[in-house]
Amino acid sequence: MKVEVEGLSDILMADGGESTYEEIITMAMIEKAMRGDVKAYLAIKDVLGQTSKSDVDLEEQQLRMAATKANMGVDGEEQEDDGFLEALKGSIENDWADEDEEGWSDEDEEETTDI
Repeated sequence: MKVEVEGLSDILMADGGESTYEEIITMAMIEKAMRGDVKAYLAIKDVLGQTSKSDVDLEEQQLRMAATKANMGVDGEEQEDDGFLEALKGSIENDWADEDEEGWSDEDEEETTDI
């Protein structure tokens, strides 16, 4: 959607761009970053997928993640269905019922706390 913002729209269109909300917001962030706004700079960096970590740090993180997955028995493939979710089906009604098997209601019990 096109928008007119005094000063920014003219600059964008002069450079062959369009005056859309996306371009206006991007241009405003760039201007703030150029004036020393660190938060604007970091936001732009995040959008571009840049990181402050070195290649060694990133490789170490990947190795730690792979080791953790290996220790947990996760190999990146889907886990075999162990039937856990199927076993839970039908028990929800019983678990959330107002009365238990002996006819006791949650309302019959009085909560007390030791303070």
